[in-house]
Amino acid sequence: MKPQVLISKSFVLLLIGVLVSFGIHGMSYGAPGGVCEVGDVLSPGQSCTYPGTATEFRVLDDGSGQFLFATADAALNLRDTLVDGQPYTFAANKRDGSWVIEELGGIVDLQAPPIFWTDRGTDKIQRMDLDGTNVEDLITIERGLLGGIALDVAGGKMYWTDWGFPGGIQCANLDGSNVQTLVNTDDSSWDIALDAAGGKVYWTVAPLSADGQGKIQRANLDGTNVETLVSGLIKNPDYITLDVTERKMYWSMAGYAGDTNASKIQRANLDGTNVEDVIPSLQFGLPGGVALAVGDGKIYWTNWGTPEGIQCANLDGSNVQTLVNTDDSSWDIALDAAGGKVYWTVAPLSADGQGKIQRANLDGTNVETLVWGLDTPRYIALGIPALQTPEDTQTELIARADVNGDGTVNILDLVFVAANLDKQGENAADINADGVVNIQDLVLVAGALGQDAAAAPSWHTDAFVGISTADVQGWLSETQQVNWADPRARKGVLFLERLLAALLPQETTLLANYPNPFNPETWIPYQLAKPADVNVSIYATDGALVRTLALGHQARGVYQSRGRAAYWDGRNALGEPVASGVYFYTLTAGEFIATRRMLILK
Repeated sequence: MKPQVLISKSFVLLLIGVLVSFGIHGMSYGAPGGVCEVGDVLSPGQSCTYPGTATEFRVLDDGSGQFLFATADAALNLRDTLVDGQPYTFAANKRDGSWVIEELGGIVDLQAPPIFWTDRGTDKIQRMDLDGTNVEDLITIERGLLGGIALDVAGGKMYWTDWGFPGGIQCANLDGSNVQTLVNTDDSSWDIALDAAGGKVYWTVAPLSADGQGKIQRANLDGTNVETLVSGLIKNPDYITLDVTERKMYWSMAGYAGDTNASKIQRANLDGTNVEDVIPSLQFGLPGGVALAVGDGKIYWTNWGTPEGIQCANLDGSNVQTLVNTDDSSWDIALDAAGGKVYWTVAPLSADGQGKIQRANLDGTNVETLVWGLDTPRYIALGIPALQTPEDTQTELIARADVNGDGTVNILDLVFVAANLDKQGENAADINADGVVNIQDLVLVAGALGQDAAAAPSWHTDAFVGISTADVQGWLSETQQVNWADPRARKGVLFLERLLAALLPQETTLLANYPNPFNPETWIPYQLAKPADVNVSIYATDGALVRTLALGHQARGVYQSRGRAAYWDGRNALGEPVASGVYFYTLTAGEFIATRRMLILK
């Protein structure tokens, strides 16, 4: 592909400010007070209003775009963001000096039913509320066999497998709209799991596949770069789940009842290395769905052999316990560790001949049937419920979460807590007063963001703070190690997921190096809209290759700081200093190629 020389743009800086509904006046777009529409093109000094609100998207005089709490030079993407009770979804990208609005609305309702499942008998994807009410159909597959389902709530997407022939991986919005096929295969794809932050989807393949092998595969979330991680499995690797914190995947292998060599639970690293047995044999058992409570160090699974039931063990396979004994054929399982509940699907092979969904406490007590009379509910996934806290407790939390004492809870408080992480003793950032500032305090502040303080001050816009994707990804990784029993903290985790979605770029872009001119070293920043193998090549004006910086496979994100940008020391491949003059640098990231110019002055 021929490199494309880009017009120089200012360095990308995504600034996260306080949550605010802008009420800025005096600018115009078309007619004054014009409402934003998809396809609108705005130049510096112009603005439009988000539909149904007074919130403006505006293009500043320096060419950057500003909406809600984000200011960016190249791309804005906010999904399912609540500000003062108003939901926003907004995406815009800068092209040739102007901003193009590409998406509005499409908000995922925070009150949306959090239980999703696939019904193999009706070939439907359905959902309902946590208490079993409001069952609704989302998608009906006309020709296919529905398999596993996984949710990216922050991204507003659900993913599922089709294990018919041909099989594949598909996705849609959480309301069932915009169905897409991501991967077409000749294999029988069964269960599915997501590493949304890492940009990967994983799935199991039955030994009914074209090469006769059971295996585990993965791809990018857009379906590209399909990889086989584990192969040669002689029995069905059916259900799969991930521990992204420890970079592990777990799956169940169903042989035949009494086949102790095949009925087991295994795990491996996320790259497929180091395969090992966790539960090496399940005599008289057929393991079904698997789910993890990483914070508690536990793995849960269903047993649809004889006897049927729900079991658990430590993550290393020790201390196996049976929590629920049933006469039913229990298939898939999902955990609400923070809510203290385990959910599972029941096949119509059960004693009463009905397919149903049940739940119990994590210790197996208080078994409930939420919905019955289903056909063949097989795979299940949980969304994030919208939970409320008592008003007096919420007010108290907000007062503590205003750690800098400016009268409102905003991103500044979040950054204050982040700056004090791991500090012990009396500290304003120790929200839960346990003597140490840690991820729990950070999440509680995140949960209070967007709430009115006791005196109900208005949100203000006189400060902006930069937060990197690496910061938020690190925080989210830590949240997976904690059992969040407090619903306010669960709301904080959801806020962090949405903050990460807002920070992640929508376009791969090569940015201006800094400093420029330079002597002898410079940094070359860029941003990736999806994971890719990245190289930066340095060329002389005659086209001769001076140096190649091989940066390896990198995740989606912004690489702009000195610790993340590509670094060039002004030397060629032999380690010799290059002469003064103009050089070109080319970024290659997957299929993306772009070139810019830089100048060495000695």
